[in-house]
Amino acid sequence: MRGLRLVVATAFLTAACGGSDPAAPGNADNTGNTGSTGSTGSTGSTGPTGPSQTNSVTVVEGTFNPPEITVSPGTTVTWTWNNTATSHNVTFSTPSIATCPDQTSGTCQRTFASAGSYNYQCTNHAGMIGNVTVQ
Repeated sequence: MRGLRLVVATAFLTAACGGSDPAAPGNADNTGNTGSTGSTGSTGSTGPTGPSQTNSVTVVEGTFNPPEITVSPGTTVTWTWNNTATSHNVTFSTPSIATCPDQTSGTCQRTFASAGSYNYQCTNHAGMIGNVTVQ
């Protein structure tokens, strides 16, 4: 009888602790994944995020898309006009950064060497504003 209680207790504890099924959710299987909860390693999607992966802004009628981006120091940002009906420019509030001239198509690039917040606007259209944050 005492042996039976030991077997039952062992089975109960094994089940309560997750058992030894490597494919059960939360347990690593032989592929390096943790069941249905995602992969293991340091590339998870939780925690603070770094600078955005985009360094491109599309100039469209009445807006910059995306209106705000975050990049690392030394990144070159490209503004692209896709045959807009009206002429747009990219004019920075920081005088040391050259304006991208009025145009309806083509691209303009600026490199941001130093950390900071760089506001810009299209001076032809009120409210058409954007920002590049360098960190």
